[in-house]
Amino acid sequence: MNRKAAYLLSVIIFNAVVWWIWHPLGVAVAILTIGRFRELVRRNALFWATAAVLTIGILWGVAMAVGIILAADAATASKAVRALLLAEGFFAVGYVGFEPAPEDLIMFNKAGQTAAVGMVCYVLTAATAGLIAILR
Repeated sequence: MNRKAAYLLSVIIFNAVVWWIWHPLGVAVAILTIGRFRELVRRNALFWATAAVLTIGILWGVAMAVGIILAADAATASKAVRALLLAEGFFAVGYVGFEPAPEDLIMFNKAGQTAAVGMVCYVLTAATAGLIAILR
């Protein structure tokens, strides 16, 4: 087994154990471990076209919002805990643009642009889901 597969397996096992101990903590830890996506964005964003920055930002923000909303609903009935998990998710979405590669920062900061698009889409998706929940 290579190093990345071993790491992924250990993360999955750790998240499963934490979920078993307490569901909301399991969601919070899963959100933190998803932050590893940052390295992929940090290394490659410099080479992305504008369409790729927008596409990846939109997909990242919407996927995170939907995933966190569904996981939080499965984990707890508390509205306060759900709000905290959504706030943590907002920061996790923005984290992909934190400290971009030096050459990306000098050029266009495409990692930061990806994070900004993702954060906007995250907020819009979470707000839409909240509005739908209120209206039903």
